[in-house]
Formats: sequence, structure tokens, C-alpha cells
Amino acid sequence: METILPTWLGSFYGSDFSYDDYERITINKFWQLTRGTSNAMKSRWFDYQRLHPLQATYYFFDCYLKIANQLSKKYFGKSYGNRHKDFTESRERNTFWMLRNFCDLHGFIYTWFLYNMIELRLQSGEFKNRIPRPQHLLKDDKIEIEALDEMWKGRFTGDLIQASTDPYFRVERWCGNPIQIQHETMIVNQIKNKRLKHFALKRLVYDLRLLRIERAIKEFPDEIEDMQRDCSSPTYILE
Repeated sequence: METILPTWLGSFYGSDFSYDDYERITINKFWQLTRGTSNAMKSRWFDYQRLHPLQATYYFFDCYLKIANQLSKKYFGKSYGNRHKDFTESRERNTFWMLRNFCDLHGFIYTWFLYNMIELRLQSGEFKNRIPRPQHLLKDDKIEIEALDEMWKGRFTGDLIQASTDPYFRVERWCGNPIQIQHETMIVNQIKNKRLKHFALKRLVYDLRLLRIERAIKEFPDEIEDMQRDCSSPTYILE
């Protein structure tokens, strides 16, 4: 199998290993933790759907370092230092894997989860002049996890449309894959919550190309005329 190079996520260590290398490292170092991976891969956020679990964990680790550095400067006025470039060489490698798996089970964007949880711990006053380590981020607290889920759901009722940055979900890459259908349905459900739907339709159908015109007509027949009127460029005129 070939590895997908996730260019939409930017550059990070561990992004370009071969599939065989990912499998070898996973078997050697994380075999006991792979039991819940298959379920997590079905519910993970769309940007990570096509990544190998270890590849996704390398990206999660990269996100942790960047956000830890950002918040260390914000709260303590200093950069965050880390000895390891490769998280698999760290004593906390299992924690990073489990945290990434937790995010995938809940469908969280990694940067969103890490920023919110690190800042929550810093604001609690538990940590003086230091950034919480990964093992401090997730407590076995049902109330906290439920609150986190509610915060995440709130993103889908806000002003901004939540969508993947992976070009696989753009109209020109459409092949009817179940995850593409799932992504498109997520887009449609968000538009349904908008007051001025035709503005959202214009952006998603024509500008971002994340929603097929056929699906837009099916789901929003009454708004299509408003969208056409709003689209003054000839490029936007529907056949």
C-alpha cells in the first residue's frame, strides 16, 4: 500500500514514511494500543481519515509541540522546549497515542482539543511556569468530557462552516466514497442552520467547491434562485 502524503496539514516529522515503516513501528511499539483504532478511524475528523494511525499520531504530536510553544509564550513569556523530535522515542509515546485515539473517537480536530485542554489546565492554577504534559490533559471525568463534546458541537452551529481541508473532499475529486458522502452531509446540515442559506450555498458550491450542485438543488430548491440572483458573475449561472 502507498502512504498518503497529507500536504493539506503542512510539514511535520513522520508525515512521509512508507506504509511498511508505519506498520513496523506500530507493531513494535504500539501493538497493545491498537485494539480501539478501527472504531476511531471511522469517527475521526475528515482531515485525518486517510492517514495511517501512526502517521496521524505524528501529526498530533507536532500539534502538541506547536500549541505548547504558543501557550508557553502567552502565559510564561518563554518558548516551550522539547527534547524529542520523534515522539516514539519518548516515555510518553503511549499517552500521545491514546490522546490521539480519544480525539478520533470523538471526531475532534487535534489543534482544537489541544489548545482548549492545555489552556483549561493552565487556567486552573494547577501548573506554575510550565506547560501540562500530555498525561495531564485528559482526566477520567465524565462531566469534563461531556462539556468538551458540547463545546465541539457548538462549532457546527456557529457562523463559520466546519469543513475538511483535504482536497479529497472537493467536488473535482468526487467518486461517491462513503466518507465523501458523510462530509457532504455534514456541510448540508450546517447550511440548514443558516438564516441566509443562499450566501453559504454560493461559497460552498462555487468558491470552496465542497458541495456538488446536484446535492445543493436537491436539498435547497427554494434557495437556489436566491443564490443565482446573488451570483452576478456569469461563472455562477446554472444551466
